[in-house]
Amino acid sequence: MRRFYAAAAAALFGITLGVAPQATAATLNLKPEVLTVGANASMVHTGKQHTAKQDSGKASLRVATVSAGLSEEREGALAERLEGGNDAAAQMLARSVQQTRPDVLLVTDIDTDSHVADIFNEQYLGQAQTDGAEVNADADAGSKEPSSTEYKYVYSATTNAGIQSGADLNGNGTTGDPGDAFGAGHFEGQRSMVLYSRYPIDQDEVRTFNDLTWDEVPGNSLDTEKYSKLVRSVLPLNSTSMWDIPLKVDGETLHVIATDLTPDNGEGADPVRRLDQLRFLSMYLSDNAKLRELTDDAGQYGGLDKSSSAVVLGAFGPDEASLGNDADQMRQDASAELETLMDSKSLEVAKPSMAAGQCENTLPIQIRTFMDFMCATQYATRMDGVASRSDYVGVTAGPKIVESGIETAMSDAGDHHEHGSTDHLSGERRMVWADITLKRD
Repeated sequence: MRRFYAAAAAALFGITLGVAPQATAATLNLKPEVLTVGANASMVHTGKQHTAKQDSGKASLRVATVSAGLSEEREGALAERLEGGNDAAAQMLARSVQQTRPDVLLVTDIDTDSHVADIFNEQYLGQAQTDGAEVNADADAGSKEPSSTEYKYVYSATTNAGIQSGADLNGNGTTGDPGDAFGAGHFEGQRSMVLYSRYPIDQDEVRTFNDLTWDEVPGNSLDTEKYSKLVRSVLPLNSTSMWDIPLKVDGETLHVIATDLTPDNGEGADPVRRLDQLRFLSMYLSDNAKLRELTDDAGQYGGLDKSSSAVVLGAFGPDEASLGNDADQMRQDASAELETLMDSKSLEVAKPSMAAGQCENTLPIQIRTFMDFMCATQYATRMDGVASRSDYVGVTAGPKIVESGIETAMSDAGDHHEHGSTDHLSGERRMVWADITLKRD
């Protein structure tokens, strides 16, 4: 409603947005409310996947997140590419999921238009990605052998990605560019996110934060000189969204806090916006009193109840160790805020490495210098020119992380398959997973 009133007011009084004189508030687009929960998909219970178990009376499950990089610049193009189940990059990602077998999976950086979420679930996750090898029907839950992992519950909703603002947000003198969207994108749903779950979603209690404006966030760093008053009244904090999705796990409620923050570099990058997104996430997880006057998209006030069990999944951007020496102060500040969040009492963050003991500080000093560079890459979740730890799994007070890891999910060094190649991939994407119990002793 805020955007409707802003648009109406500008249409009446001729107020312009940003620095583009032709961009009036009458061109502001109202976002449709879309919520889909794919509970009709068939679940394949083979007994081979990693499944929830009881550990000393506590429910245990595996959660994971991965930045897929599955995106095209034309609406519907990714769906066309994936249709038929033969896309090499999607097969590679599905194979990694089938080997890791998370019970809950957040996929970020994926187009969600044209039923992409269902196509990937049914035609890739739902088909054993054996790369031509024969399936071993006796593979057990600890096996790395791929087997069908189609998820019964899928959550995909409208985000701010690709929603045109009608303003010249990137300051290039024109409107309608990908950088002029509330979240950078060529079309609605580009580079959004999808949650896959083996557990039922309590859809009546889902909370989304698309409409929360940036200037509503207490102590925000919004540049009042860069954006006009009208733009500030409608510019959302989140470039995609933040979701609070309650799952029913063995009679208990587990909240999945899912988000994909504004990127650190590239199109749409804004470290100041990412900084405030991290601050809001921190306030939400701790139910900070400053949020008591703010609402989600449905009008519900406040943050996460302190008695709630929650897992936090998503792409938060690079940590301080991932920044180069040439990083400007704003990028450093955003990464410092991320470190503050990870060190806070409200969140326990998994910090796995692919190198295990090879990167311990007890290594002899003679080989320490050589290993420093090698070890930096072992903590990274993305390898696309720069090693970066950008994707995270964490839990709030209540659940406990008992084990975690990083697995290569997609790589441009992968095999070139008969029905496609991995040429369009940039570097390597890695999945972060953690095994958690829902209650502490």
